[in-house]
Order: sequence, then C-alpha cells, then structure tokens
Amino acid sequence: MMTASLTDLQFAVMDNIAHDLFNPTNGADPESASDVHCYLWAEERARDLGLSAQQVGGLLTGLDTAGLLWMQKPSKGDPDGGCGFTEAGFEARKTRHTA
Repeated sequence: MMTASLTDLQFAVMDNIAHDLFNPTNGADPESASDVHCYLWAEERARDLGLSAQQVGGLLTGLDTAGLLWMQKPSKGDPDGGCGFTEAGFEARKTRHTA
C-alpha cells in the first residue's frame, strides 16, 4: 500500500492534531493512530497555525475526504466535535515527520 503524500499545510494541521494536549499522550508524539483523538476546535487550530478557521476547515475536510482523518462534527450532544487519525493518516504523518 502506498502512503499518501501530505502538503505542507496538511502536515501542519496533522502535526497540530498529533500534539494536541487533549490526546491520550498529552501532547507527546503519538505511537499509533489510536493515540490521536481530540477535540475538533478548528478556531484554535487556526490561531495556532496562523490560518483562518475557514482554511483549517477546508484542510480538515480534505483530510477527512482522503481518509487520513476522521471527524465527528459538533452537534447538540457534543458541541466541540472531535477528530483523530486513521491508520493511513498516521502513516502519512509519520512518513513526512521522519523525512
């Protein structure tokens, strides 16, 4: 199986999510896809990355569509939503991170 190639902005978003303090690893580098599941919080990610929330939303949607990220959009029962890595997303970030 071929690993997906991430653009600079996609990698920045994936890396920001990977090191989120609300992940089970508390911000440390994840060792597996299951180590990455945190709040969606696109506005905070935008601020961290110097992007607009709309840009981050587009990047998140693209990563979700590509099967690299899963998203649980905010709802009445979960106003924060959530996101995490798929196995393919974990491998894509890991490959880019170690390159």
